[in-house]
Amino acid sequence: MNIDHLKYVLEVEKCGSISKAAKNLYLNQPYLSKVISEVEGELNIKIFERSNKGIETTYEGREVLSRITHIVNEMNALEHLYDSDQAMVRFSVALPTASYIASAFDNFIQTCIPTKSSADIIYHETDPADAIELVSNAECNLGIVRMFNFDKDYYQHLLEFKNLSSYTLCDFDSVVLMSKNSPLANKTFIEKKDLEGLIAIRHGDIRLPRHTTSFLDDLYKSAGVNQIIKVYERASEFEILTALRKAFMFVSPMPEATLKRYNLVTKHTSPTLLKGRDILIYRRGYTLSREDTQFIEYLRNEIRQF
Repeated sequence: MNIDHLKYVLEVEKCGSISKAAKNLYLNQPYLSKVISEVEGELNIKIFERSNKGIETTYEGREVLSRITHIVNEMNALEHLYDSDQAMVRFSVALPTASYIASAFDNFIQTCIPTKSSADIIYHETDPADAIELVSNAECNLGIVRMFNFDKDYYQHLLEFKNLSSYTLCDFDSVVLMSKNSPLANKTFIEKKDLEGLIAIRHGDIRLPRHTTSFLDDLYKSAGVNQIIKVYERASEFEILTALRKAFMFVSPMPEATLKRYNLVTKHTSPTLLKGRDILIYRRGYTLSREDTQFIEYLRNEIRQF
C-alpha cells in the first residue's frame, strides 16, 4: 500500500471534501477519487460515505483513520530518525496538571538533556481526553491520564478503542491543599463537613466527561461548598490558595519542596473522598526511547516519595 495514498485519505478526512483535498494536494479530483476507492478496496472497508453535500466518515472508517494516522506519523518519524542532526533530542508528553509530574520533568530536563544538544521537547498539560487524542495521533509519544475510582471503565474502553497501551503509574488518595494559615491547617484529617463555607479552586482548562464533573459537583454540594473559582494557570492556583485562607483544592500528593515554596500544606480526608489513578499511555507498537524511559524513572522516583 502506497504511503502517499494513506496521506491522501487523511487529507480528504481533514477537508471533508474530495474536491477541496484534491486542490490542497495539487491533484485532479477524478484521480483522488480513484485513489480513495482503491484504498477502500484494499482494506475491504468503506471509509467515506459520499453525498451531494460532501463526505462523512463511516463508523468503521473512524477506527481505520486512527490507524492510518499512526502509520503516517510513524513513517514521518522514521524518515527523520537518522537525519544530519544526530544530537537532536526529541521528547513529547501530554499529561495532567500535577506538581509531582512537574517536579519529575524538571529533574529530567536538568539531568538528561545535554546543554549543547538540539532539542525538540513538548510538555503539554491538558485533560484526559485530549491527552489520549494527542498520543493516538502521534502528536505526543507519551501521555499520562488521570482517572478516578468511578470512571476507570470509561477511560479503559476509550484507550482500547484508540489502540493504546497503558499501565498504572500510581494509585493515590486525593488530598486537600490549603494555606498554612487556613482554619483547617492544624487538623490531622479533614472531614467533609469541615469544607462547608470554604472556597473550592478548580482547574479551569480541564475538560472532563459529564459523569466526572457531575460527581465532583455533587461532592462539593454535599460538603456545603457554594463558591468555586476556576483558575487557568497552576502558579496562580498556588498564589490564590496562599492568599485566601478559606480556599482549598483537591490534588494528588505534592512534593514537600513545592509546598514550602508557596507556604501550603496538604491534609488527608477521613474517610477518603476521592481516589485517583495516573496511568501512562503510548501507542501500541511504539518503542520507548531513551528519553522516555529516563522520564518514567524520574516519575517513579517522585511517586516513591509519597
